[in-house]
Amino acid sequence: MALRTEEKVKVPLSDTSLGSGIRAFILCLSFANLCFLKTWSELRTNVMGDWRPPTATWLHLLAVVIDILILTLALWVPVVIVARSGNRTAVRVMKWGILLALVIPIHTVLSDPLVVRVSGEVTQSRYALTAFTVAGILLSIFLVARWEKLSPRVTSTILMVLVPAFPLAIARAGWSIHANLVDPLSIDKPVVPALPVNPESPRILWVVFDEWDNELAFRSRPPDLRLPELDRFRQQALDAGNAYPPGRHTIISAPSLITGKTFTESTRKGASEIMESYDPAKPPSPLSEQPTIFGDVRREGYNLGIVAWYLPYSRMFGVFTRYPGAGSVRPVPTVPGLMVATARHQFSLFPLMRALGIARTPDSEPQTHTDGYSYQLSETLRTLRDSSLNFVFLHLGIPHPPFIYDHKKQEFSIGPGASYEGNLALVDRTVGDIRRTLEQEGRWDNTTILLTSDHPLRVGAKRITPLVLPAYVHQSETVPFFLKLAGQKQGLEYTRPIQTVVTKDLLLDILHRKVTTPEQAAAWLDTHPPRQ
Repeated sequence: MALRTEEKVKVPLSDTSLGSGIRAFILCLSFANLCFLKTWSELRTNVMGDWRPPTATWLHLLAVVIDILILTLALWVPVVIVARSGNRTAVRVMKWGILLALVIPIHTVLSDPLVVRVSGEVTQSRYALTAFTVAGILLSIFLVARWEKLSPRVTSTILMVLVPAFPLAIARAGWSIHANLVDPLSIDKPVVPALPVNPESPRILWVVFDEWDNELAFRSRPPDLRLPELDRFRQQALDAGNAYPPGRHTIISAPSLITGKTFTESTRKGASEIMESYDPAKPPSPLSEQPTIFGDVRREGYNLGIVAWYLPYSRMFGVFTRYPGAGSVRPVPTVPGLMVATARHQFSLFPLMRALGIARTPDSEPQTHTDGYSYQLSETLRTLRDSSLNFVFLHLGIPHPPFIYDHKKQEFSIGPGASYEGNLALVDRTVGDIRRTLEQEGRWDNTTILLTSDHPLRVGAKRITPLVLPAYVHQSETVPFFLKLAGQKQGLEYTRPIQTVVTKDLLLDILHRKVTTPEQAAAWLDTHPPRQ
């Protein structure tokens, strides 16, 4: 990419800093690889991160490598032509083109979340920020003033040093892909056959709304927030107004709820596993090996369905009769198609591409959350219509941020009108959809339904600012806990504090018909503290 051209008008390629066409190709390859830093990062994240299904394959890796080689050739040809021509104007244009092109990898590095976080910590000091700003300005002035003389030596040296980054990136992505292809937990477990259903057998629906806050939804509800479906459900259910979850984070709380154990530490392991610990004296163990309510229900001879987000339930527990996407066959991608998609995505990330309208803006996080909710809702209603299921577990991604609903307009929004109160209104709307679906199926009255949450609103989280919350809101500790037993018509207020980690044992006793009335449920809560 870089070329040190002598002052002569005509100079052979062998007299340049490239030395040969091979050296020019290597430097162009190094630069092209830097342009795809974001793609390499996303490729590895797609394989290993956030418990998402590992969709990256060897075809994805091959597509990225071919894209980089194509870009290398596209750069190498004009570099060689200019170098051989010795045209002074062309050489000067190429040098300044190099400076402009370097903005691409620099922008990629500076926009990396780790770099952003570290730089933010470093520049928190006013003096440090001033020093960095002044140093940056002086360096920029120096480079621009001396660029034509410095560019060949500087760019050639930097790109040659970074040449090993290309094979290392391939090796790192390849190893991650290999590890997931041989990892039995990297794919969903197959559904289990449906067992015969007794029409008289109990039916349970357990709904966990993520980050649903009891204080803001009920005790300190804003005057303009209406939640008619929740208020209606509350009037027909046992309302434990002082319900405390196992933790403030889903990675601890949700596993605690489904196992009945209060975990204190959780660690991600690979794409599909969580290491949980509740005793500091004992080593952590995989959640997939813990006894859960799912396994207990299946051993009792009942069918289970699940719709859940965030945690990889269907890849850890092979006891579900139904879960979203079960049995579906994904289309096999082609290398040309992946090449085009990768190049288009990478191009959209270049500086000014979106600002100038040349490239489309990728889906924002709120829009992605909206799409995810829509998918969860459609799968929820489809699951509720399945009459073969005795036990359905829903872990839905609302009212968890980002905010995607405007409660004043009663419509989806990713603009200024969206708020936590709006997401609460979306919870209310979802409960209404669940009620109407079960009523249409004739199973509302004979289904035990528990509505609760894994943790309350985390007021101190970075995405929760005073701009999206009323000024009077403070961090609360409780979550809603509404239990409507089959056949229940009248509500019952339960005022004693409870630990929601007992939910597993309570639901199992309801399944065994040991608890059939709200009064029995209240007595059960009085006498069943957490097991540990």
